[in-house]
Amino acid sequence: MAKGILLVQTAAAEGREDEFHDWYNDVHLVDILKLAGFTSARRFTQVGGEGGGTPHLAIYEIEADDLEAAQAGIGTAMAAGELRMSDVLAMDPPPSMVLYEQVAELQA
Repeated sequence: MAKGILLVQTAAAEGREDEFHDWYNDVHLVDILKLAGFTSARRFTQVGGEGGGTPHLAIYEIEADDLEAAQAGIGTAMAAGELRMSDVLAMDPPPSMVLYEQVAELQA
């Protein structure tokens, strides 16, 4: 079984930061973790806020035979109405997603 991470960079629409965080933390992460293959979800906010237009990062850990199929499950769930989307998705700029497959692991 392959292991991977899906990195998603986002920015809230102007003036909707609090609403964006509430939806992302309390609704979206919960829904994503119900999808096949997704084993954990973490969010981060950029320190200092000087790195560009996408100050928020979500890291989803995935364990699946097919990592790309697991990622595609997000779109399938959206189309089926299984993800509770919100109008706070007026993100600016649009989210950026990149899927990585784990090739090594060391632990202290």
